[in-house]
Amino acid sequence: MALLLQNETKQITLHPEGGPYPAVLREIRLHEEIETNYGVKDRLQLTFQTDQKLRDHTEGIEDDRPMTVSVFVNATLSQKGRLMGFITQQVPTTQLDELLADEKDVDIEALLLGTQWLLIVEHNKSDSNGRIYDNVVNAMKAPPEQQIAVWDDGEGF
Repeated sequence: MALLLQNETKQITLHPEGGPYPAVLREIRLHEEIETNYGVKDRLQLTFQTDQKLRDHTEGIEDDRPMTVSVFVNATLSQKGRLMGFITQQVPTTQLDELLADEKDVDIEALLLGTQWLLIVEHNKSDSNGRIYDNVVNAMKAPPEQQIAVWDDGEGF
């Protein structure tokens, strides 16, 4: 029996450009052995949920689902890596020094999930396929009074 699939282009709603948009880091996903321009690397996908509502940017949607935007970083604790830029904004220096001094595994989810951010978003066109993507060009730690709850697809906020 043949397994037939239709090649269709999925329409995604782009996050509006600009900002700063209040956001919470809602998910971290590991993507192993991804081919990059610099060889095969493990990458992390950091998914931020912003205060923008999907219904305000997509026709026909009337619920309160928030919009999301993702950042992909190498899965490394290198001081020069983009991931470390996110960590150093949220984790006090003394705590981070302790975590890194022991050369033990660092639980990135425990450090970053639920952290509050302000994001600047831009749209970029891909050279390879011509599609337009969201790109977080700047992420800053949010003020302490910002407390965005993470959306649960089954239950809402």
